[in-house]
Amino acid sequence: MMAIQLLIDNYHSLGSLATDDQADPCLPEPYSWVNCSSGDTPRVTALNLHHSGALYNGDLYDFSALDALEIIDLSDNILGQEFPDFLADFPKLKVLNLANNFFTGTVPTSLRKKSKEGTLNLTLTGEGMNELCFSDKDVCPTTKGTKTSPGIDEETSTNSGSLVSLSSSYDFMTLKKLVPKSFKFGSLVSLSSPNDCMSVINNI
Repeated sequence: MMAIQLLIDNYHSLGSLATDDQADPCLPEPYSWVNCSSGDTPRVTALNLHHSGALYNGDLYDFSALDALEIIDLSDNILGQEFPDFLADFPKLKVLNLANNFFTGTVPTSLRKKSKEGTLNLTLTGEGMNELCFSDKDVCPTTKGTKTSPGIDEETSTNSGSLVSLSSSYDFMTLKKLVPKSFKFGSLVSLSSPNDCMSVINNI
């Protein structure tokens, strides 16, 4: 469980969420922010640090040694810097929620692939996450006057305002609020479904 201890050592606020004098995060009782498998040798299967305030600006330390993780929820914290590639390395991962942090840079395309296949619930929404793109290169491919978004394969014009990064299910209500009322949707009458969202994206 050295990876858990690494997190505690580098994010001291996590220490207050751990159980005093308990070296193993799963035994005898799991820490409040982890889930563990059953059995004689339990393994950490979930990190639940949503809105904990324990994770603050800076690099996210590599905890890929926790290879039994199925759920990683780090949403609503203050994490920043480059998107950590190791988050694409968990073979059993089913949920990855990083919403409302401040990551930038490239997101491995393997995460988008799993999201499209329905094997991963991926959430990258939030105003502080709009400098991300899906790419296996070191930097996002951009041209003058455009930017990319994790939810979109093609470049998206910045003329449409601040477009948030869309998750696999699309952040429909947020998109509806952000599209200017003056925007001309062509044959689109109103925003009433996720399919309409895609029509907006294709026309912006």
